[in-house]
Amino acid sequence: MLIDELRKRQDMLKKLISRITKKPQPESGSIRVTSSHGNVQYMYRNGGEERYLRISETVLAREIVQNEYDRAVLKAVSRQLKAVDGLISVLGKTDIFSIYDKMPPGKKELISPYIESTDEYVKKWLSEPYQRKGFNDGDPEYYNAVGERMRSKSECMISDLLRELGIPYKYEYPVKLRGYGTVYVDFLLLNTTTRDEFYYEHFGMVDDPKYAKTMFDRLGAFISSGIIPGKKLIFSFERSDSPVDLRQVKKILTGFCLTEP
Repeated sequence: MLIDELRKRQDMLKKLISRITKKPQPESGSIRVTSSHGNVQYMYRNGGEERYLRISETVLAREIVQNEYDRAVLKAVSRQLKAVDGLISVLGKTDIFSIYDKMPPGKKELISPYIESTDEYVKKWLSEPYQRKGFNDGDPEYYNAVGERMRSKSECMISDLLRELGIPYKYEYPVKLRGYGTVYVDFLLLNTTTRDEFYYEHFGMVDDPKYAKTMFDRLGAFISSGIIPGKKLIFSFERSDSPVDLRQVKKILTGFCLTEP
């Protein structure tokens, strides 16, 4: 997401500025590089005087030239940081998706919006048909708080948390993975602010060797298909002696699906 990438860039630039500005300053003066018979020589200028530096004074040349480089980097980084700060500020204050939503009802009737309102977008997103995996006779029956059938108690708990957080989802959404075939991702999630989609897999039996192998094979297939964990794919785990931690799941969901632009 753009805002997250910008904040990472902002943090990196601030750290770089701090690192440069904390360095001790070398002696004043400048260095001019010359060559004689194929040998590099350093001329040290301070004020109106200039002299050759001896080999033993190479450290002085290095410090002065490094400082010259540092000043150039600091100038460029400071410009970048100013631009990034400004862009983050604009993106944070300007939500183009909510402009129509905030218009008075009477005026909305006179407007042909360029961008669908969030409510309309979510409604259309949820209404798009897709083929679920389906259940076999004899499969265990688990139901979440709104009566939706799922394959495990953990998935029911996660779906209830999704509704509590206001995150739209599609359960068991089909995804074709390169060299692997079609899988039914536990949840396809929607960030209603950025309108980005994320795949969410909950791996519930990681202490089972056969299950673990399938899990790793599937993760590899996701990556091969360009669905990168931490970008388009998020997941959680549990094992027989350690049930799903909804507090951690909430942090994951908040970071990916409730971020502001």
